[in-house]
Amino acid sequence: MDYVETHYGNEGSVRLNYDLMNPQPNVTYVVTPDVTLPNGSKAEVGQGYDHVFVTDAQARTERMYVENLMPGDASRSSSVQGRVGREGTSFFGVPYEGGHLLQNWGGGGAEDINMAAMLREVNGNYEGSFGQLEGVLRSHVIGDGGVPGSVMLDVRPVFGADHPTVPEAFDVRWRIGDGLTNYRPFENRRAAF
Repeated sequence: MDYVETHYGNEGSVRLNYDLMNPQPNVTYVVTPDVTLPNGSKAEVGQGYDHVFVTDAQARTERMYVENLMPGDASRSSSVQGRVGREGTSFFGVPYEGGHLLQNWGGGGAEDINMAAMLREVNGNYEGSFGQLEGVLRSHVIGDGGVPGSVMLDVRPVFGADHPTVPEAFDVRWRIGDGLTNYRPFENRRAAF
């Protein structure tokens, strides 16, 4: 199996999607989020609103991509976020959080495939953080006067030799409207003293 089409877990029952909680190696997952389009309809597979996750040979998410980010709603799981964050905190001894590669305001689910241990200063809404960039993108997605803008987001966790599951950085690309594609790396390790 190298390709899966699916949805995030059901918010009403808070049942997470088994396949997205236990991703397999070298698989592309195409996840149709629970997002409402400008015409009031729900997104369907293949309309360009899908969240695409690609796993590597160790079943880690090596890329999360969405061509047309839209406002959505997705479950949160404090237990998943806590577990993922503790991986970084317990190993590196500094505060990590379980961060979404794609925030739940954009329909990004609570499953493991969409989570990574992020330094608090990367995940939070701090000057120059990934969390702050997400806020900027959200304002463009919501749009001026309620008219949604077009936003592409591409997040690539970068894994190093020091830990098998906690990324050492996140390479992030985004494009607003027909503008240029922007690129920014977010370091996910504190500098050694």
